[in-house]
Amino acid sequence: MEILNFIPQTAGERLFKAIAQEVLGAGDYLAVKKARFLQIGGRSSDFSEYLVGVKTLNLLGRLVKKSQRVLEIDDATLHHGEMVNYLQTHLELASEGNDLLDKLARMSIDAAKNSGKPISNNTKKIVRNGLSEIPCYLCGTICRQNTTIDAERITYDHLWPASFGGDSTPENLLPACSICNNKKENMLLWHTGALFSFVLKPSPSEEEVKSIRRREKIARQVQSILINANQNNFSLKNSAIDLGPANFQSIQFDDTEDAVDYFNFSFQRD
Repeated sequence: MEILNFIPQTAGERLFKAIAQEVLGAGDYLAVKKARFLQIGGRSSDFSEYLVGVKTLNLLGRLVKKSQRVLEIDDATLHHGEMVNYLQTHLELASEGNDLLDKLARMSIDAAKNSGKPISNNTKKIVRNGLSEIPCYLCGTICRQNTTIDAERITYDHLWPASFGGDSTPENLLPACSICNNKKENMLLWHTGALFSFVLKPSPSEEEVKSIRRREKIARQVQSILINANQNNFSLKNSAIDLGPANFQSIQFDDTEDAVDYFNFSFQRD
């Protein structure tokens, strides 16, 4: 199960893994993978990872956003109880046991508190290693500290989105060009990328390939980062550094006899 073995660095990632491991679990993943409808047309592993990931991320998003609302209550003593009640009533986890509910409530509040914090100038300097020019970790475009060209400007991307418990610390940030950062937005792993917006003929022409938008390419690169992190027990940041940026202009097709969808393209790497 590709979402269980990476090393979490942020409050949001820790909550995500707790949901995947202790609420859903490997048994649910195997049950999904064996579902008959997934055996039709291939892609069973891809779609089982997708479905379990989407379910986990939906629960994560709801917990973080509910916690953000609960934190607006003036009486701090009510926060934990409100979240436990939400877990029992709205997420229907009453049978999971008090220890797990308490743990998820604490982690949800922690993720909410860590969401949306600004990035300090010192942190930005650490992330770019003090350099004034550095490649975008997603597409490899050279980004510059001092430039009037927006496409070349250094921005700082949260590998785990800031709005879902992604801390604004060096461990969760990498330099990105403004185009990739804007297109990636709040993408949670690869599961919330635009995965189903294109299907092309086998061996598509260059013109047809241009219909694959940057957001889909970013999602594919983010998926590669996640897979590499799980295979090597890396954090997402260490995995991204290890893998290196993708060449978004150099696309290859894994099965030239099949139609080209999100799961049938990748990037040629040096």
